[in-house]
Amino acid sequence: YNMTSIGGSSDIFVSKLNASGDFIWAKQMGGTSTDQSLSIAIDAGRNVYTTGRYGGTGDFDPGPGTYNLIDANMFISKLDASGNFVWAKQVGDISTNSVISRSIALDAVGYVHTSGDFNNTVDFDPGTGTHNLTAAVPGSDIFALKLSVNPVLPLTLLNFAGHKVMNTVKMNGQPAHAQNRASFYDKNSNAGK
Repeated sequence: YNMTSIGGSSDIFVSKLNASGDFIWAKQMGGTSTDQSLSIAIDAGRNVYTTGRYGGTGDFDPGPGTYNLIDANMFISKLDASGNFVWAKQVGDISTNSVISRSIALDAVGYVHTSGDFNNTVDFDPGTGTHNLTAAVPGSDIFALKLSVNPVLPLTLLNFAGHKVMNTVKMNGQPAHAQNRASFYDKNSNAGK
């Protein structure tokens, strides 16, 4: 099963193999800029959630339809167990800020948790509302974002000042108000915190 990136840049792919490692399906998302999926999670219904970054315009419907996200930095997408498009959301504005989602996790209730880093001021509400965070100057801050799924709305948003990059967010299996644990490092000292 071959895929070719659009415009010669990198695109996002999600593939499914069976327990023996045999190919089931593969799906492609993205556009003409560099697009990267940096984390993946699966819920109890076998739906597939991915997050990462993209530039320009990206088509996040891997099927025959089109669902473009435009001029942002961060995406969160959901495909069903067969790899069909369910929804995709964007955070950020590529012209004024940078936000990279590096990790995604789901809790027992189905809330989506993402973490990553950002600079400048970013609107973390993927809907029509506004939920701005401003990073410390200079440098980037880390964020932890908790989203409801129906509708997709920010429920909790945290940021921590300093030159930090958040790499993972893990759920401890607790209910909706779960205590997330995250690991991150300080780009200045490389010390884990």
